[in-house]
Amino acid sequence: MTRPAVASIDLKAFADNLRYADLLAGTAETVAVVKADGYGHGIVEIARTAAHQVQRLAVSCPEEALQIRKAGVKNPIILLEGIFCADELAWCLTHNCELVLHSDYQVSALESYLRDYLRDDRAACSAVQVWLKLNTGMNRLGFDEPTLLEMKSRLAELGGCVHLQGVLSHVACADDAESSHAVSQFQRFADFRSRCSHGLSSIANSATLLNYPKHCYQLIRPGIMLYGSSPVLGRTGLELGLKPVMTLKSRVIATRKLKPGDTVGYGATWIADKECYMGVVAMGYGDGYPRHAPNGTPVAVQGRQVQLIGRVSMDMLTVDLGLMSDIGVGAEVELWGNTVSVDTVADHCQTIGYELLTGITSRVPRVYTHQSA
Repeated sequence: MTRPAVASIDLKAFADNLRYADLLAGTAETVAVVKADGYGHGIVEIARTAAHQVQRLAVSCPEEALQIRKAGVKNPIILLEGIFCADELAWCLTHNCELVLHSDYQVSALESYLRDYLRDDRAACSAVQVWLKLNTGMNRLGFDEPTLLEMKSRLAELGGCVHLQGVLSHVACADDAESSHAVSQFQRFADFRSRCSHGLSSIANSATLLNYPKHCYQLIRPGIMLYGSSPVLGRTGLELGLKPVMTLKSRVIATRKLKPGDTVGYGATWIADKECYMGVVAMGYGDGYPRHAPNGTPVAVQGRQVQLIGRVSMDMLTVDLGLMSDIGVGAEVELWGNTVSVDTVADHCQTIGYELLTGITSRVPRVYTHQSA
């Protein structure tokens, strides 16, 4: 007997979304962002799929790059947060990783490594590919313009040991198509480009690609849209023409007929106001479904949309089946996917699709298909 909770991952849908992003990018290179375990979809299978369509992949950290290399994927990998300590440099530089440098300690570590260990190995030196990150107003990672130019000069002093791929930045409010803050960041980036020669330029993530496509420059870095979820305020992935990649599903494991006044679940937070049937579903916060999902959050049972009732528990949740007495044990349940958008669930939970997708735990097996039309 196998617990029925499963995340079905449609790799064809992922490939289609990646192809769509590439189409929107025009002549810009598309880099597939596969960090956070492929946004919860499984980094190995996602990276293998993406590797057939793009030149480069991007992850957050060396540990994620290591998973990809162990899977046999050889595409260059951009480390979006660079290195966290100098000890990571040797592995990164011998496994075709491109380093995003956003802080002085990273540049210093690279200088020390190259001068101490690669002084006489020019072939190894020539393999070091780096990016510099410009802070245009998100104020998270990155150098201000004067400091970035200083870092650029320091890298130039290393001669042929370092190749500057380009400069990238990240936009705080690109999810809002009418954001003055986003416009100001785009302007700062454009002003910098006009004053400084630096190779490739990249500022576009999924939201920028969809809301501000003229800022694709030479390289885009789509993430969430590849998985079918929306980066745009007020719109679902389906409304943006994206295909859901993950279908989170389970089955009904018990049913019960309720009478007016009956309560359901911990805290008795839901009270029946009329006679109805309820179903118990094998899915809970131990699987990554949000405990804070409120009454009324949509769920699909046998393709029919119903509502969550009662508090989500660790292993189970409950749904209002109304008068559908034909729904019994074994009925298929979709928590999100093609019938119920993950973005709609996220909206009910006052969060974002990113958090829901990346939050699915290892208890839920990922089953890979190629079913998208």
